[in-house]
Amino acid sequence: MAMAVILSGCIYEDLTECPAPASGVRLIVKTAAEVNNATDFDRYGIDSVTVYVFDRAGRFVTLSGGGPYTIGREYALPVTLPGGSYQFVAFTNQGDFYQTNWSKEALYAAKPLIGDISMSVNLPGDRCVRNDIPNLHYGTLQDAEVVKDRDNVFTVVVTPDTYKVNFTVKGLPLNNDQYDFSVEDHNFSRRMNNARIPLTGDFYYVRTSDFIHRTDLTTSMIILDLAETKIMPFTLTNDMTQRVMYSDNLIGMIRKAYQNAGQALDFGTTFEFDIVLSFQANLGIGVSVNGWSYSGNESNL
Repeated sequence: MAMAVILSGCIYEDLTECPAPASGVRLIVKTAAEVNNATDFDRYGIDSVTVYVFDRAGRFVTLSGGGPYTIGREYALPVTLPGGSYQFVAFTNQGDFYQTNWSKEALYAAKPLIGDISMSVNLPGDRCVRNDIPNLHYGTLQDAEVVKDRDNVFTVVVTPDTYKVNFTVKGLPLNNDQYDFSVEDHNFSRRMNNARIPLTGDFYYVRTSDFIHRTDLTTSMIILDLAETKIMPFTLTNDMTQRVMYSDNLIGMIRKAYQNAGQALDFGTTFEFDIVLSFQANLGIGVSVNGWSYSGNESNL
C-alpha cells in the first residue's frame, strides 16, 4: 500500500520523480536489558511491538508490527523501503490502551509529519485505572540509510516507559476493612519522540487490599511515568471509613529514601520500587524504598 502511494506520482516518460527501487529491510528490536546483558526488567511482558517508519523529512511512510517478545530470540520485522534515509520509532503493547490520534487508515492516507502524531491513554470513564496497564517501552533509530541491493539490517533498542511499584503496609490493626492505595498522575500523552505532552485532567491508579490470609497489606501497580520533576500524590485510605491513613508525594517518598541513604536515584535505570510503610505505636511511620529508609509523615492511625 505504501509503495502504491509513493509510486502514484511517478510518470513513465519522466523518471526524475520516481523513487529508488525498493529494498528489503530487517528491523531488529531489542530491549536495553538484553543489549546490556541485564535481567532487571526482562519480566516486564512485551506482547506486541509496533514500529513506525518516517522519511528524511519526518513524514510517515509505513508501519510494521509483531507479536510477543522473547528474551534471547531474535525479534525481526520485515519492511520494504525505497533507498533513502529513515527514522524508526518503536512502541510496545499499544493495543487498545495506548492509542494514537491517527487511525492506521488515516496514517497511510494523509502521511502526517512525525510531530503531528501523538499517543495517549484510553482512560476509563471514572479516570481510575484499577488493573495493571500494559508495559510500555520506547525506542528510536534516526538517519538509517537504506541502500539498494544491500542487506539492510537496523536495530532499535527499547527501554521502559512504565514502572512497577510494590506496596507493603505493616503495623495496622488487623480488621475486616479494605484499604485503597491511590496514586495520582497527570501526564499521559506523548509524541513520537517520546516527549511528554502536559495535559490537564488527572487520573488515578487505584488498588484495593485487605488482610485476608496475611498480617500486612500488600499490592502493586504498573505506573506509566516516574520522573524527578513530577508530583504524584499517594494516599492510603480505609475504604470502609473513608479515613486517610497516610498521604505523601510518591516521587518525594522515593527521592527522600535514596537521599537519606546517600544513594543516587535514576529513573532511567531503575524500573521497580518496593515501598514499605511501617506504622508505629507513637503515631510515627517509617518509609522504606528498595531497602533505603527514613521517617515519614505523622500517621493518622
